[in-house]
Amino acid sequence: MRLCINGNNMASRRWTGRLRLFGFLTELRFWDRWMRTGGLQWPEEFAGRMAGKRELSGPLGEAVALQPHNPVRVLDVGSGPITSVAPNHPTKKLVLVPTDALARGYDLLFLRHRLTPPVRTRPVSAERIAAEFGATPFHIVHARNTLDHMTDPWEVIRQMVAVCAPGGLVWLDHEENEGEHANYGGMHGWNFCIRDGQPEVWSGPRNRHHRIEASAFEGVSRVEAEQSGNQITIRIFKAG
Repeated sequence: MRLCINGNNMASRRWTGRLRLFGFLTELRFWDRWMRTGGLQWPEEFAGRMAGKRELSGPLGEAVALQPHNPVRVLDVGSGPITSVAPNHPTKKLVLVPTDALARGYDLLFLRHRLTPPVRTRPVSAERIAAEFGATPFHIVHARNTLDHMTDPWEVIRQMVAVCAPGGLVWLDHEENEGEHANYGGMHGWNFCIRDGQPEVWSGPRNRHHRIEASAFEGVSRVEAEQSGNQITIRIFKAG
């Protein structure tokens, strides 16, 4: 019986690995088209990101302004080839570190299209950020529309909290129930939602469900969540 179980587990891991590889290739093809066309249907956003002159504004910019530190260290997890986080701030100096497991592939795409990103993405997978940055914590740890692609977003969130400095903030922005909407196709294996006022990350096919609350993490003072349209914002505050 044990051999049978192990065999099933190995087959499951191989199948999961193939799905992840397919997802990675699909992701790279998308960004290849994005660079080749100058942003697909988002040319203004493409031009803004490539120029590197954007200033961080809105709620995330306000959160940076409230940090007592200067410079403010910001980690963007699963950033893609060009981070969505603007590299400049009107009152603070930003030390912005984007990371992505596909960063080396993005570098090849930049070479192909003769482009230079204003802030280069570092080749660090989300599941390795604690090992990579544990000794140099960040004041803001950010992820946007990426954790639903991960094999285990709950573990990634735990690591994001671990690399967040005391008094810092983990900031998550994701579409509501993206895995369900995408029929769990490609890399969309997980969902974020707010249920009974509490943010959650869950997956139907994996039969897993986690409530994102302060008691689930070490050193967290509170968790806040809000929804605007289909976008869910979750803020995890580290105790000072």
